[in-house]
Amino acid sequence: MSEQPHRDDDLLDINEVAVRTGHSPGTIRELLVNGYVARHGVHPLYSLGFKTGAGDGSRLLWMRSDVEGFLLDLRQAAARMSAHPVTFMPTRVRGTA
Repeated sequence: MSEQPHRDDDLLDINEVAVRTGHSPGTIRELLVNGYVARHGVHPLYSLGFKTGAGDGSRLLWMRSDVEGFLLDLRQAAARMSAHPVTFMPTRVRGTA
């Protein structure tokens, strides 16, 4: 008997990923298509998704640890940015004194 490499609770489907990231399932699918990838490169999280079968109806899944790691990285980057905010000095607009 072969053992499954991951338990079901280690996997998240597209709806669960959508809730965690704030993107709709449709947006996630759009970020996976070749046109987006050609223009912007692969998405660091969504590109890690995988299908459980070859059919069109097979589920798109992500490892929970990949999703949680990506979101942790985002939170840490946001914390670093808020600790060192960038301030912009307004410049004089052309035609004003």
